[in-house]
Amino acid sequence: MSSAAAQKDDQPPAAGSSLFEAHIDSALARLPKLEAPTYRFDPDGHQRKGLDAEMLARAARNRGLDVLPLGSTLQIISSETTTLGFYQNMCWTLSALDRVVTNDKALTKRVLTKNGLPVAIGDVVDNADDAVAVFRSVGGPVVVKPITGSGGKGITVDVRDEAQLRDAIRYAAEHSERFLVEECIPSIDLRIMVVAGQAVAAMMRVPAHVTGDGRSSIAELVERKNVFRAANPYHRESLIELTEEAERRLADRGLSQESVPEPGTRVFLHYKANMSSGGDGVDVTSAIDPGILRLAEQVTQCFTTAHHAGVDILAERLDRPPGEQKCVTCEVNCNNDVPIHEFPHFGEPLPSCDREIDGYFFSGRDRLPMVRELRRTRSVRTSLTRVAHRIRRKPPARLPSNEWLMRQPIIDAGEEATAGDLPRAADQRQVRRALAEHGFEDVRYHRKLIFARRDGREVVFERARRSIFTTQLVGNRRALEVLLDDAGVPCCRRVRFRRDELAAAKELVKHRAGPWNVRAARTASDAHGAFRIARIESLERAWSRISAHSRGLIVEQAPESNTWRLLLVDGVISGCVACRQPAVAGDGAATIAELLERKRAQRAANPYLRLYPRQQRMPGDRYLSRRGLSRSDVLPRGEVLPLSKTTDVSEGADTVGYRGEVDDEIRLRAERVLALIGHPPLAAVTFAGRREGEEHHWAVADVTVDPILAEFAWPSAGEGSPAYRDVAALLSSAQHYVLE
Repeated sequence: MSSAAAQKDDQPPAAGSSLFEAHIDSALARLPKLEAPTYRFDPDGHQRKGLDAEMLARAARNRGLDVLPLGSTLQIISSETTTLGFYQNMCWTLSALDRVVTNDKALTKRVLTKNGLPVAIGDVVDNADDAVAVFRSVGGPVVVKPITGSGGKGITVDVRDEAQLRDAIRYAAEHSERFLVEECIPSIDLRIMVVAGQAVAAMMRVPAHVTGDGRSSIAELVERKNVFRAANPYHRESLIELTEEAERRLADRGLSQESVPEPGTRVFLHYKANMSSGGDGVDVTSAIDPGILRLAEQVTQCFTTAHHAGVDILAERLDRPPGEQKCVTCEVNCNNDVPIHEFPHFGEPLPSCDREIDGYFFSGRDRLPMVRELRRTRSVRTSLTRVAHRIRRKPPARLPSNEWLMRQPIIDAGEEATAGDLPRAADQRQVRRALAEHGFEDVRYHRKLIFARRDGREVVFERARRSIFTTQLVGNRRALEVLLDDAGVPCCRRVRFRRDELAAAKELVKHRAGPWNVRAARTASDAHGAFRIARIESLERAWSRISAHSRGLIVEQAPESNTWRLLLVDGVISGCVACRQPAVAGDGAATIAELLERKRAQRAANPYLRLYPRQQRMPGDRYLSRRGLSRSDVLPRGEVLPLSKTTDVSEGADTVGYRGEVDDEIRLRAERVLALIGHPPLAAVTFAGRREGEEHHWAVADVTVDPILAEFAWPSAGEGSPAYRDVAALLSSAQHYVLE
């Protein structure tokens, strides 16, 4: 890309070109001759976001750090003093709130406006009529873009009349229910990478284009340029496409794919600068005005846990401060493509991954958001392994016996039992009430976010105070097991198989201790429930009996008896529930049929259990006959009839709330698990008692960082937890943003 062919500063735009092209040409003219680097980097089969993680790991190892891969996009990176988890290039210090808010262009704009930073004029709409009203108010041209999304999907630039606007709205509506209609600012597009409060790299993103040679058609030039792009390790899959939009753009200029541009003539196919849409990345770190870099730094300071981010700025000029030109912030990306600065199409490659590592572990370490860290030095690691081994050899901690659990009174939920909510909706209703005690009004849930008014101002916060890393980790069972294994924490194996992978499932069962549960990965209406097997010989029979409608099967190690689920709020146990194998106890008067009906009625009256997606399965006559019983028999007082061996609530397990003291062993193990996954303020950890040979231990069966609170507030028996009160107190002091 030579500056010789670029538009000079004092020349008017060429006939048929736009102000966009004039600004781009002018900026490129101010740069030295830009060479295209040659790369010998082997991506080793990694896709783009997997390559982010791989390059971050390479940079960490080059700095002498320890890397524990958990999967293609999840890893733990450790220095002698600090351990941090990363998902793609996002650290566990990044809150879900900052990730969700910056993913929403409208919320980002409100936060920046609140902080007095420049943004484009426009508004959010959800229909064509409102879009037309904004268009008339702002004045054309405008840009239309979905509220969420990336890669230029759904965006239409340079919309000049209402007919084009309605086409743009239809396109945006394919990607989002709401969209922004904003002034279209003729400008250059800049991506600035900020780490630990410092701008460390800047790239100018030039929309997809080709440069004429006087001999080749536009189609031939596109094909030739795609060969060039395919040689770039990071952009090899982001090729230029001659779409309908590109065809229209060419036609507006009297061109077509077969047209042969004059030598040096730059032909733009669209004005979306995203490199995933075919744009070029040009390094401008040494040429950009420092004032624009300062603006990017100010933007990231608005998002308190965004220790690094990519800030998109639209500016008329590269070499003037924001105060001397039209210059606005367009987007903030907390999962910015860090390697784009290592693999520019033109200009000097920069070690951006190394700069990210430096910002988290070295020079920028003191600016990290407040976070409790897990130390993984060799001495600490050895100590943890010894502790884990010692605990593993001890029997499971003494918690209430099965007999005690059977004696606990049934909970009467009163009016809550008739509310008709689904479990998550019941949680929202109760948390609203509890938040009112902390001064929140007009509380509204919108997906992961909670909007409310407090002290007369609208605020927004995230419903569980999660981090992005932790959310992804607990949702990736294999990655979680790798981490727990590395720390010496026992866990129940859980593997998903396709229906044609019976042989692989047999290998798992053969080499690991049972018993095992086998169930459909996704339940169809006619699917069988879970099957408990103790021997590999039983696996094939269970496998064949599960509905063929399921796309896959789950094989997981089953608990020996009850499982115990702990709810931890800000590191403190707020609730404890035993998931007990369902049973009925005789009273010397009621028949088995009456006991089963009573059981069904009790479950139906429970606000949580009755609304769980799957109903409890009651045993039939065949089950009873195998035990020499019938439905008309009367069980003696105190005699217990087990209904199944499941501890899965969706399969009918009973839940018993326990408010007594939890043994130190299981409490410390829960705290250890939370430390490993990044200290989430709200989490539920499930433990199963397991026996392997002569050893007894508590094994981690499940971890969730967005638990359903109703399970702890309304168990079927025992004592309910003050979960709603505790979570409301947690949220009242959570990270939040004032929107007005």
